[in-house]
Amino acid sequence: GIKYQWNEEERNYSVLPNDYRGEITIPAFIHNAPVVRLATDAFFDCAELTAITLPETLEEIGLSAFEACRQLKEIYIPDSVQQIGLDAFSDCTSLQRIRLPKSIHELPISMCEDCTALTEVILPEYVKVIESAFQGCTSLKQITLPEGLEELGWCAFNGCKSLQKIILPTTLRRLNNFAFSNCEQLRSIVIPEGVEYIPMGCFHGCTHLSDLVLPSTVVDINVDALNYTAWMK
Repeated sequence: GIKYQWNEEERNYSVLPNDYRGEITIPAFIHNAPVVRLATDAFFDCAELTAITLPETLEEIGLSAFEACRQLKEIYIPDSVQQIGLDAFSDCTSLQRIRLPKSIHELPISMCEDCTALTEVILPEYVKVIESAFQGCTSLKQITLPEGLEELGWCAFNGCKSLQKIILPTTLRRLNNFAFSNCEQLRSIVIPEGVEYIPMGCFHGCTHLSDLVLPSTVVDINVDALNYTAWMK
C-alpha cells in the first residue's frame, strides 16, 4: 500500500518511499486532509512501477521522486504542482511522454536526464528557465519552447542525439555552456535577437549543424562554442 506521513502543523499528508509496484493512484484526500507532497525518493528505483495517477491537491514533487522508475511510460503532472525537485524523473528509461504543470517557472537540473525513450514533452507556457532538464534524452526529436522562456541552462539539451528541430522563442536572452552540445541531428537553428553571447561548447559536437542564424545582438562567440559542427567546416 501507499505509505504516508502526517504533517500536524500544515495538516496535510506526504507520500513516503516504499516498494511500489504496478499501477498506483494517489488519493487527493485522506480523512479530509489533502495529500500535497511526494517526499524525496518517494518512488526511487521502483523498478516494477508501471503507471501513476497524481491528485489535483499535489503541490510538490521531491528530489529523485521517480528516479530510475524504468517501467514508467508516461506521467501527467497536475497544475497544482508548484515545485519539482532535482532528478525527479531522471533515468526513467521507458518514459515516453511527460506533461508538466502550468505553474512551474523553472525546470530543475537533471529533471528528465537520461530518459532515453522520451519523445513528447508538454512544457508549461510560463516557464522562464530550463536547466539541464533534458540532458541525454536520446529519442527526443523535437520540442516546442514557449514564448516567455528567457534562459537555457548548462547542458539543457546536451546529448539529445535525435533532436532535429527546435525553435527558440523571441524572448530568449541567455544560452549557457553546452546547452545543445552533441545534438548530432540538429541541422539548423535561429538564435533570436537579444542573445549577446554564444558560450563554451554551446553547439559542440552538433556534427550536422550547417545552418546557424546569429542575431545582430551577438557580441562574443566563445572559441569552443561551435567545435565539430558542419557550420565550422
